[in-house]
Amino acid sequence: KEDFKPYQYISEAYKGMGNEDKAIEFAQAYMDKNPSVSPSDYVKMAEIYNAKAQKGGDQKEANVDKAINVYNSFAEKYPQLKAYAHLQAANIAFQNELDDKAIAAYTEVINELEAKQQCDEDELSYLKTSYQYMGFIYTYDKQDFDTAKPYWDKLLKLDPQNKLANDAYEKAGLKPGE
Repeated sequence: KEDFKPYQYISEAYKGMGNEDKAIEFAQAYMDKNPSVSPSDYVKMAEIYNAKAQKGGDQKEANVDKAINVYNSFAEKYPQLKAYAHLQAANIAFQNELDDKAIAAYTEVINELEAKQQCDEDELSYLKTSYQYMGFIYTYDKQDFDTAKPYWDKLLKLDPQNKLANDAYEKAGLKPGE
């Protein structure tokens, strides 16, 4: 029986050295050989693509897409963690200033969790984060408070003291609920 754990260690070493291409190569070998890939293995792989994207260059968007695809695979393998996977994909797109990709992924989180009868504590935090970033993107990046407003309103229902939401209303010259 082959021991595939060293591939993960080698991948982590290359990532630490800033060599994402080699890190990806060994992370992929680890995932291909490991019959029981865990959620954290997917996260590590996506983080390597994100590190590569953060360096910029003409492959930035392609690397974000690869990170998002890793999270899509994660969501397929662990459907109970789908909202978490989509949130992480959205966060990577947001960090890389790819708002439309972030909006698509945050919308998936929102649609999935709003459709549930009951959200657990983690899912509520994913929902709040998604509302907050959707509000932020529309208010500040797209200068579209009308589109942002429903997200801020939903966020304030869950978190009435949310500073970003209250500041967005103040910036728009409105009070929450107006």
